[in-house]
Amino acid sequence: SSGIVVDRSTALDENGDLKFHACPFTRAPLSAEVYPLVFLRRRLQEFKEGKVRNMAVTARALLDEGNIDQFREVMEAAERFLDDLGEGTYVRLALRLAELALESHDLGGKDAARPAELARIYVRMYRATPQLRKPAKGGEIAEEGGGEVAVETDHDAEVLAFWKRVEDLSARAAGFIEEGRPDEALEWIRACEEVRESCPGLGVPPTGALRLALAKARGDEDLSGPLRRAYED
Repeated sequence: SSGIVVDRSTALDENGDLKFHACPFTRAPLSAEVYPLVFLRRRLQEFKEGKVRNMAVTARALLDEGNIDQFREVMEAAERFLDDLGEGTYVRLALRLAELALESHDLGGKDAARPAELARIYVRMYRATPQLRKPAKGGEIAEEGGGEVAVETDHDAEVLAFWKRVEDLSARAAGFIEEGRPDEALEWIRACEEVRESCPGLGVPPTGALRLALAKARGDEDLSGPLRRAYED
């Protein structure tokens, strides 16, 4: 009622009650009613969407220049804006950020993504790319020299390349178990489980056997839980 516009979380508490009896800016007494400003909300969303798009362009340029430190700063800022927008609604924007993050990861070294971040990238790509949710058909059949040969289609190549990346999560977990590095192994196992839960159509294998191997490698005395899980898987 003071004429000052603020977002909902500033004006109301978690129960929907007014936080202030007087305007924090003008000290004018406030009435109990608040009114949503739908048109301003839409303008704010459009502003944030534009910021994310511009940040993606900037991140692309920084990555091409090899300026990884500033690239990561811009990506972190873009992620914050995307969180506010909701990546479930802005799927294509989320995909652009995921592709940039994956390209940075592929550079290796200290710029490689942590397992949880890599899992998030794969989940985003799966949700935003319909062809990844369709199984590869094994290629088209073409005649050659009187016989038939399988020809790999672009769709098959893209899907198989993605599946190989996802399969590598399990391989990395197994490798760290063999090296006696249980903390790192657990990170990769959790990444596998995140992708498996979020991308049911991918057919990511269960992790019961990996968790059992990890428990044995750590010398856990009680193996009943991991054994049961491995059996259920």
